[in-house]
Parts: sequence; C-alpha cells; structure tokens
Amino acid sequence: EEGIGCCWIGSFNRKKIKKILKIPEQYSADLVLALGYPLESPEYYDIEKGKSIKYNKDILGILHVPKRKLDDIIHINYF
Repeated sequence: EEGIGCCWIGSFNRKKIKKILKIPEQYSADLVLALGYPLESPEYYDIEKGKSIKYNKDILGILHVPKRKLDDIIHINYF
C-alpha cells in the first residue's frame, strides 16, 4: 500500500466535469474519484443496522468513522 486515500463523489456538476476532462458526448460521468494522501488516520468501526453513521472526533482529535456492515448494504439475488 502506498498510503493513498480516496473519496467517491456522486454529487458534482456533470456538464462542467465533462467539459474540463474533454469527455466525449457518448460517455457520461457518473462519479468522481478523488485521490490523495490523507491528513488524518481515522478509526473505522462497524455499526448495527439503523444506528447513526455520523462521523465524530474525540477529545484527542481522532476521527471516528462508523461503517455499515456489508451484509446490511449488499443484497445478492434477494432483499
């Protein structure tokens, strides 16, 4: 691992991105993937279904990132 972080962005100006990146008309930009070196080292942890996914920092400034369990968000052939 090179220590590069990423962030998927789904809300952006699609027309502007297509123009900036010179994306041909027959293609669409469905998301943007931002890459870079993170300034923080967040702590990730699984949460139970229905619990808050709100990020928070503790008194030491450590970012805590709750994550939904894959079984709660991925459905294969059934719901």
